Amino acid sequence: MGGPRELYSGLAVVQGVVHRPQDKCSGLMRLLGDETYLFVIANGSSLFIEYFMPDKADDTLIFSLMLKQKESWLADEIQPRCRASLRGMLDMLTENHMVGWDARFIELVRAAQSVELRNFYESRPLDEVWQLPTDTTVALVGDSAHPRTPFDGQGCNLGLQDAISLALQLERLLPSTEHSPSAEQAIHAYHSEMISRSSPCVRDVQKLKDFLHSDDAVAQLSAFLAQNSVARSSTASVMSSHNDLCRRPKL
Repeated sequence: MGGPRELYSGLAVVQGVVHRPQDKCSGLMRLLGDETYLFVIANGSSLFIEYFMPDKADDTLIFSLMLKQKESWLADEIQPRCRASLRGMLDMLTENHMVGWDARFIELVRAAQSVELRNFYESRPLDEVWQLPTDTTVALVGDSAHPRTPFDGQGCNLGLQDAISLALQLERLLPSTEHSPSAEQAIHAYHSEMISRSSPCVRDVQKLKDFLHSDDAVAQLSAFLAQNSVARSSTASVMSSHNDLCRRPKL
């Protein structure tokens, strides 16, 4: 089907879990207050935090620290350190890659009791990738068709739209008549519609990813929010004294 379809996004991800965060990172929990999500950008990196509280005896924080690094960074530098000592790896990570970050976020990362390491991949421009054989009866939907970074929160929506579009094309095969399209024609029609619909979304999320991890993203975002009261109110943004916090409202 053409390819390669995936392109390294330039972001390596360290995802960690902290159980009983009230005991492990109380400063961050006070910052969260009643919120369950927090998204932070600083120094060309980002940190997404999600708080789960199924019951008071087992609350959990999950964080994803996203850093601009070469594709081999995790395998060459981080995984060996993690195998040797999780605590040592986290200390090195915060000392070398979170310089200037608020102490509450450093405390969070160092408190992780388990971590998962991975690279983010995204789709190449879809119109450059899909070259279907004329006789194919294979259809891809969702991230298998257009891998993407998660910064616009639209991956699931695109996947659902793909499924609906494919179902509508396959519905045209029934009942089978001499005028009905073939399965191959239905698959090609689906892919054509999927590429047309998804390509702008793929380009937009790539631009958003690049912006959020640019060196001057905080300054640009602060200036935009200062000038736009609607955006300021809809994002419920809160800036710290050194303008490196962006807070997301409870969903």
